[in-house]
Amino acid sequence: MNTWRRFGILSAYGSCLAAFLFIISLYYSLPESDGAKQQGLFLTLLDPLILTFAFFVASVVAAIYWPVSAILLRKKEIKKSIIIIAATTAITIIFITPINPMYGFLASVISSLTAILACYAFLPNQTK
Repeated sequence: MNTWRRFGILSAYGSCLAAFLFIISLYYSLPESDGAKQQGLFLTLLDPLILTFAFFVASVVAAIYWPVSAILLRKKEIKKSIIIIAATTAITIIFITPINPMYGFLASVISSLTAILACYAFLPNQTK
């Protein structure tokens, strides 16, 4: 599989997973009196408005990160890069989103970009 296609697929999956993690973090940070909290997590995830907005934002983020990651990480060890980027983004979403959702989104975008740059700078190139 060529590099552009691989990073496009990884960017799309990663952005969708981050969007779901973001929704889950928001759900668990809601007060008990909120209607979304009372309907349950599964129904909140199936809400058409939430899904539409989450997939739209995930698509925009994936479209931005696709060329960035493909250019910077094409010669790096992809498995290590995925672990570093996913862990950094997940930790940021889990800990910052309950404090302030907008800060959580912005911090997750910044942390994932920082993780891509760190992988580019510090991971060794692939050996074939």
